[in-house]
Amino acid sequence: MLFPMHETPQAVPDLRFVDGDGRETSLSAFEGTTILLNVWATWCVPCREEMPALDRLEAKLGSAAFRVVPLSIDRGGLEKVKAFYRELGLKALPIYVDETGKASQQLATIGIPTTLLIGREGQEPRPPGRPGRVGQPRHDRAPSTAHRLNGSGSEPLNLPKQPRKTEHEKTPPA
Repeated sequence: MLFPMHETPQAVPDLRFVDGDGRETSLSAFEGTTILLNVWATWCVPCREEMPALDRLEAKLGSAAFRVVPLSIDRGGLEKVKAFYRELGLKALPIYVDETGKASQQLATIGIPTTLLIGREGQEPRPPGRPGRVGQPRHDRAPSTAHRLNGSGSEPLNLPKQPRKTEHEKTPPA
């Protein structure tokens, strides 16, 4: 489900968190880079399902110009996230953790996973006809969105398509 957040690009707060080595860092460390920020947790089933796709996206498109920044909000901290990465065999994605929950509050996330595309200027861009924020992201959309906004000339990723639900499946019976 996609939902628009702003009519014009909005600055994203300079979120603070730790990296995989436990060093403090923030979003400002990525200045000048297009970021696909994914707020997630190890206990979140949709997060678990999309992490391999985000790992492939980072492996394919990760560069000085584009980065996937997966920000875990697990209260169990760094060791819990490292164990999760080992369990799923994630290799390309860096580890970032905010066990304080402040990042979710600053971003006013409604739920997780929440994915924000942040432009090089540190704003949520709003391309014509497209929102900048994704709620319950579809695995087949995030890579193509990043591909377009990153301006990459490489071919799109071959990620599994998610089956589309019919109108009957979307609406619960009255």
